[in-house]
Amino acid sequence: MRFILDESTVLRLSPFIESLGHDVTTVVRELGKGTSDDVILAFANRERRIAIASDRHFGEMAAVHGRPHAGIMFLRLRKARLPEMQDRILDVLTTHGSDLHRLVIVTRDDVRVR
Repeated sequence: MRFILDESTVLRLSPFIESLGHDVTTVVRELGKGTSDDVILAFANRERRIAIASDRHFGEMAAVHGRPHAGIMFLRLRKARLPEMQDRILDVLTTHGSDLHRLVIVTRDDVRVR
């Protein structure tokens, strides 16, 4: 799978996701720091990358405004340490891999697909 990590996400997740065999890039690398969420989502859609973000604006753009996307993984893992984030992402990739073209909301205890 192809992913792009938003600036709002712990960028140290990139090597972990790559170690699972996925193609990962970051917003800073591709578009530059401070790029608007609209531009990021359009880029991710055009490049067929699943956006991973901790910024709820991505979810709003998809769910409320119907913006096209290739998938959004919204991490609602406030104050989570890196190992916990890695465990949650591994769980999502394992159990919800076929849903990642949708909006996937990840919390400590739950995964919701919209």
